[in-house]
Amino acid sequence: MQKKLKILFLLLFLSISISIFILYLHNVLPYINIKIIFLLLKNRINIFTLCIDDDHFHPRYISSGDFNLLIMELSEDFS
Repeated sequence: MQKKLKILFLLLFLSISISIFILYLHNVLPYINIKIIFLLLKNRINIFTLCIDDDHFHPRYISSGDFNLLIMELSEDFS
């Protein structure tokens, strides 16, 4: 039982670490917090496909200014 619990915690830690690394690579990490994550998820926007201010072309590229406008627009809808 305890071995299964350790494996579960290890898998949970690995999945969180990989998720944070993906957000870091896509330059999303500096722009988000818990409130913004829930706001984007409520609107069915996948944060792992966003790519903010990257120097390479990406299908879901968005500038940081546009991202901030998106967050302000979504925040007003739920106020």
